[in-house]
This record gives sequence, C-alpha cells and structure tokens, in this order.
Amino acid sequence: ASAPAGPSDVAEAFFRELAGFDAQLGCLLGEPRAAAASQRRGGRHFDMRKSSMELDLERQWAKKLQVFLPVPFTRNGAVCGILKIALKALYEYAREETFTTYGLQQLQVDAEFFGEVSRDFVEGEDTAVLGGLIAEVVGSASQRCEAPHLIDEAIVERICAERKSSLHA
Repeated sequence: ASAPAGPSDVAEAFFRELAGFDAQLGCLLGEPRAAAASQRRGGRHFDMRKSSMELDLERQWAKKLQVFLPVPFTRNGAVCGILKIALKALYEYAREETFTTYGLQQLQVDAEFFGEVSRDFVEGEDTAVLGGLIAEVVGSASQRCEAPHLIDEAIVERICAERKSSLHA
C-alpha cells in the first residue's frame, strides 16, 4: 500500500449523493443555496494550533453529540443532519477498526474531503460541530493505528481541493 493520492471512491460517491440531496431539498423547500457558500473557507477542521484542553473538549462534545434528534425544517438543517449521521457512523467505524498507517492516512484524506465538502453545504456554527466530529474521527483512528503517522495538513488540503475542483468541473 502507498500514501493516498486522493479521496476514496466512497468519499466521492458520498459527495455526489450529498449534492443530489441538497438540490432536491432546494427544490422541495424553495431555498436557494447562497452563492457565496462555495467560496467560504471556514475554520480548518484539523487546526493544530488548538490547545490540548480545546481538543479534549471537542472530543468530549463529539462523543456525546446526539445525531438522531429532530432537525430544523430548512435546507441547511436537513443537510447538516445527514452529515452528522454520516460522520457519527464513520466515527463509530473508526472506533471499532484497527488501521495500518496507510489506512489511517486514507481516512485522514477522506475526513478532510468531507470537511471541504461540508463547507459548501452547511452554514454558520454547524461547520464547527461537523469539524469537531471530523477531528474526532481522525483522532479515534490514530488511536487504533499501530504506527500512526498523519500526512502534513497542507498536503491533505491540496489533495482534497484538487479532487473537489475536478468533481465540480
């Protein structure tokens, strides 16, 4: 196995499904997606400048987050609900598996890709909640890896941005 060259096929399929759900919700609810949403570069999901206490609080919040609660009857609320369920499922998967270094790195790329995609579909403080879940997924997988070695954040961002732009083309 080698270092990941891009998001997995599953992550890309999830992106296409999410875009389809978002379009259907837009038609159903009559809520246009804000044009500036795809240009937004909300806070990083893997912010290494956070203190250990901030990271611990985010981990505790992600573990206790109840994803199967009623969501607001809005486009943003529905898409955010879908993303919360998907990321919580990915977190539970990461908690149960044992990862190789390359498996961990692939999960890191996929998680960053989910974060990159979520910023196009989710607004406001929901991006921070999803960011905490994404960080917890990678943190949990790191703990379940015998030789954890994450890829440099700048490289992961570049890989995901390139793949995302090719999907939009």
